[in-house]
Amino acid sequence: MLFNHLKDQLNKINENFTLEDYFASISFPSHAQKGIKNIIIVQFDGIGDCVNISGVIDETARLFPEANISFCCFETVVDCIKLNPHITNLIVLPQIISEDPKEYISIIIDKCKILFEQENQLGLHFQVNEQNATGNIILTLANCKYRFGYTSKKNDYLLTHIVPKPDYLLNMSGCYFYLLYYVASLFGKNIDRMNMTHTLYLNKSNEKDNGICVSLAGSLPFKKFPIEKLIRILSEIKGINISFIGGKNDEVNIDLPGINYINKLTLEESINLISKSSLYIGNDSGTTHIAAALNVPSIVFYPEPVLKTDEFIRRNKPELSCVLLFHPFYGLSINKSFNKFNEAYEECIANSKKMCTVIQPEKVLYPCNRRIKYAGCTIRNEPHCISTIDETKVINILKEKLLLL
Repeated sequence: MLFNHLKDQLNKINENFTLEDYFASISFPSHAQKGIKNIIIVQFDGIGDCVNISGVIDETARLFPEANISFCCFETVVDCIKLNPHITNLIVLPQIISEDPKEYISIIIDKCKILFEQENQLGLHFQVNEQNATGNIILTLANCKYRFGYTSKKNDYLLTHIVPKPDYLLNMSGCYFYLLYYVASLFGKNIDRMNMTHTLYLNKSNEKDNGICVSLAGSLPFKKFPIEKLIRILSEIKGINISFIGGKNDEVNIDLPGINYINKLTLEESINLISKSSLYIGNDSGTTHIAAALNVPSIVFYPEPVLKTDEFIRRNKPELSCVLLFHPFYGLSINKSFNKFNEAYEECIANSKKMCTVIQPEKVLYPCNRRIKYAGCTIRNEPHCISTIDETKVINILKEKLLLL
């Protein structure tokens, strides 16, 4: 049994082993099954990324209807993915596995035991920009005959195929769909019909209440638009119901001009609330991508400045822009045929820009203009550059959005 073989080989490795040493010591069985019977998808990022991968899972099932799909993710995002009907096996790993290399591999083997009981033909790792090594390790240990992913520079040797990413492809969701369609074309699948949308298999409302859903969520403080400024902006809007959502880290000691659901709703309840709202307002967060998946018009605050310094461009490259990478992805407005992926992608981006208005600070603040980092801010523990977004500008955009509803 492959599970026992992997464990035995791990026990034989000394304390100073490297991953290369370990994988070189394993003799994997050859594949007898022809065709694609078992597919493993690995995705180890946040809620927003797992929302964005939902449509890819559906498309994988459509393009490979004869295959079983196993999905590997962190425990922090399992609620986004667990109800997808196309997943045969759901493998859940802790967010922090272990700092000890040997224990790290051992935990992965134990958690993924069910994968070693089947013959795996295809492994897909969708993460872009410095892949999480855990994904490539799982695909290799599970002996996937074909292992596709984008370059990570650190653990490419674990993949069998590095997918070349076109220069025009910047949005993260677009990268996910591109990799799938690239693989499908290699296996002779007809990809004239591209369904580049996201599906959430959780409770969603079919009725709109014409209210505004405001999310205070944000993975880091520098991504959060100051709540005091947001309250002043919302006070300009009369006669509309406002609901606030967020997690435990988003709680505030201040009266909110609406119903406070912060840290009171499950993910499914939050999705239902967003889905029945006519407008969503939030930061760069998982709930923002949920709003896009639900096709809800949005206003989103990003910390990255419009006017970038030479240092940002020199050190980070324009394609690492968080606005370009993580702009909410609204997918195709109608299901129609495309001869080229870039045509479908461009329509998705146009729909996204139409549905979601991104508001950024005009310029960076000191010391960001001297020591700029990814997303354009070096002050991680407080709203920094994002705090300079002009309130009047936001009020005008908000009123314009409400008129279109």
